[in-house]
Amino acid sequence: MTAINCTFGDLFIKQMKYLEDSLYQGGKMTIKQVAINNMLTVGEVSTLLHIHPNTLRALVGQGLIKSYAITPRGDRRFARQDIDNFSRR
Repeated sequence: MTAINCTFGDLFIKQMKYLEDSLYQGGKMTIKQVAINNMLTVGEVSTLLHIHPNTLRALVGQGLIKSYAITPRGDRRFARQDIDNFSRR
């Protein structure tokens, strides 16, 4: 196994650079950036639904809740409307 020489700070900077490169065009926020800013994190959705974050991930895995990967690492965000629809079931 090969060791990776990378600190958390390096990973954070790379992730932010990825987001910056993919979300901004000409110094203005794109529709994609606005959409991501209006989406909920795993923690926020877990709190709203009163469930553990791992339970939320399981629901996503079962296809019961839709999530959107926003980074190459696979960080997830959730549309408020999707969460509202799920909670009404």
